[in-house]
Amino acid sequence: MFEPGDEDPIYTSVRGTLAACSDGVSYVAVSGGSDSLALAFIAAKAAAACQDVTLRLVHVNHHLQPAADAWARQVREVAERLRVPLDILSVSVDENRGGGQEEAARAARYRAIAGLVDAERDQVLTAHHRGDQAETVLLRLVRGAGVEGLGAMAPESWSHGFRLVRPWLDIDPELLKKVTGAAGLNPVSDPSNSDDWQFDRAFVRHQVLPLLSTRWPQAATAIARSASQHREATDTLTRLAQRLLQHCQGADPWQLSRERVRTLPSEDAMLLLRHWFKTRGARSPGAARLAEITRQALTTDLPGEHLQFAWDGYVLRNYRTTLYFERDIARDDTLPRTWDCSTGDELTLSHGRLLVERRMGSGLRLPMGRQVTLNYRRDGERVKNGATEDRPGHQSLKKLMQTLGVPPWLRHSLPLVYINDEVAVIPGHRTLGPWAAAADEEGWVFSWEPVC
Repeated sequence: MFEPGDEDPIYTSVRGTLAACSDGVSYVAVSGGSDSLALAFIAAKAAAACQDVTLRLVHVNHHLQPAADAWARQVREVAERLRVPLDILSVSVDENRGGGQEEAARAARYRAIAGLVDAERDQVLTAHHRGDQAETVLLRLVRGAGVEGLGAMAPESWSHGFRLVRPWLDIDPELLKKVTGAAGLNPVSDPSNSDDWQFDRAFVRHQVLPLLSTRWPQAATAIARSASQHREATDTLTRLAQRLLQHCQGADPWQLSRERVRTLPSEDAMLLLRHWFKTRGARSPGAARLAEITRQALTTDLPGEHLQFAWDGYVLRNYRTTLYFERDIARDDTLPRTWDCSTGDELTLSHGRLLVERRMGSGLRLPMGRQVTLNYRRDGERVKNGATEDRPGHQSLKKLMQTLGVPPWLRHSLPLVYINDEVAVIPGHRTLGPWAAAADEEGWVFSWEPVC
């Protein structure tokens, strides 16, 4: 009978992971399969030997198989036997989102877990092992993944909104079966993990890897080692990309200096853009599209917003010497509306926030008895710029916005501050003459933050 010792990596890796989370909860994700049951058993043993460790099991019922409820009951029985608290989460899998049932179930599972854990303090452990890692590399390889993708699963990640730890990526899956058998735990049998070729991972697991192993017995070990080396290379490239980003980025993290980007070799520029999109929470576009974006960013000399690419709810544009990357959200349709800015509160709209702060000698001098209204610009509108109430003068609002460097796509979505139906403030750019606070007056300074 297999019984891992206190210094066996299968045990020490879990014990160290639990000990590192003494101020939060360590959740073990348990599907009911052999691997996750082994992790639950080892984690229960390790938690009993540690101080200040809070351990819980979590099971997600996807309702995709007729036996799904029976699996949940079986996991509950295991939790009761191990004397570890259990959370059972029920999810609905949207198979129409694209990516297939496997991907949809995975997304639903992680969303549910993210809603359970405290992202600041807790961690979630999964039983992914060396074989899972090799499968992931092969699946990504045939899909044309790059260096980062071939790094496959990291021992620790935050990609799902919480700390996800995989302590067994270097462990042979055969050892986990021995643990489960020795513990007398009966795993569930999930048809999606069988030799049914309907699912890509099952095909790789039952057909591709066994065939490779007949010729190269250490194939899974070698492939997992390659993944580790790809992660090391990714870390190096990320450090380089971050230095490039610091060189090309100003105060606004959603903007890059196009002039500085254009000084880079195309390979560095592509690395920079991919990293920039990732730091903004966006998925990088496919390789061909990223190459075209990079080419246009480096070579296009036309003015205005000639460069424009949209994907996954984001849009990349250029204006003058700046690249803008923004959420592609329609402007709020609740304007016009009145607003009492004197409270100092921000105003949240569907496409951004209007911020206001009091400042001596600048901003809006708010005369008593004059109504403040928020609205978008109107075609053909003229404004009092550089004028006073005693000496009126008017200018095209469109031309003023061009002079101030307001990008074309923002000119009809930027909320303006009106007094008596005349533009008084272009937030983030200018307070117009008649309403500008004098040097000895306290004014209200407006700024606009698009949705990030």
